[in-house]
Amino acid sequence: MIKQVLLAPVPCIHLESAAKIPSLMQRVAFGTSQLGFNFPIGLPVFIYASQPPHPRHPLFHAGFASWTGRLGEIVKANETGPRSGKHPDPSVRPPSTEANNTGDGPFLLFWEVLELHKLEPPRPLRDFKKKSGGTFDGNVPQWPILVHLAVR
Repeated sequence: MIKQVLLAPVPCIHLESAAKIPSLMQRVAFGTSQLGFNFPIGLPVFIYASQPPHPRHPLFHAGFASWTGRLGEIVKANETGPRSGKHPDPSVRPPSTEANNTGDGPFLLFWEVLELHKLEPPRPLRDFKKKSGGTFDGNVPQWPILVHLAVR
């Protein structure tokens, strides 16, 4: 059976930061400025760790989706004030994203992931099919996208 899922990159630093806080594993928000981000709530989410500080970073598995959860709310970023471009509720953001020195944001939207957890075993990105029919053989998406995945 084939199903639609969301495949998204998230920097290693933010996955690592979220994993240290149990409440964030239940509900965590990641940012995007991608226009047209309008995916169905409840959609399965597969995340590949991106931007590792070094290739042997423990959370980085090149060519694999190593985290999963399901899509929660899609939230507009604050438009004005000192938190412009940030999530209205900082408690659902990994601490690393709220630090001013990580280059995270500002964003237009935030996509929340519910029940985030490590995927054991990780899924090769070649298992995910683009809507156009192609695969991700070394050319990974740079923002969240809707893809097809064969269910095992």
